[in-house]
Amino acid sequence: MRDTATTKTARDNEPDPYARRFPYPKWNRFVTVLDEPALFRRLPEFMGWTKNQHLELAKQYRHDAREIDSWWQSLVCFGISRYGNQGALISGVYRDHWPEQLKDALRGLAQMGTRYRAISYAHWEAAGKRQSWNKHCQ
Repeated sequence: MRDTATTKTARDNEPDPYARRFPYPKWNRFVTVLDEPALFRRLPEFMGWTKNQHLELAKQYRHDAREIDSWWQSLVCFGISRYGNQGALISGVYRDHWPEQLKDALRGLAQMGTRYRAISYAHWEAAGKRQSWNKHCQ
């Protein structure tokens, strides 16, 4: 029989608290706090946090996501001016014919912005908020 008290799971070894996976009722897969913000209570990094602490972190991540979006938009404007605005549209990287280095930078910014918005929304829900996330996180 396996000793579960001393066995470390992959979840315990995950350094990113937003990527740790837990079993949760009514889900047929392991979920993260980004799926179920109620899981913040299981994470040692967030135990004892108040609603205001979650709210402030939600606002900070939302602000950071908007900054990343503006960087992405600046790179798109650069790409349009340098390489043109014709060709196939590609999600996150805008145009298919642009150089790989520019597309990689755009892809990274798009993924980071999406992640920050998801983290922001999870903290927003953990703070007990349910509606008007965009309106209040200005």
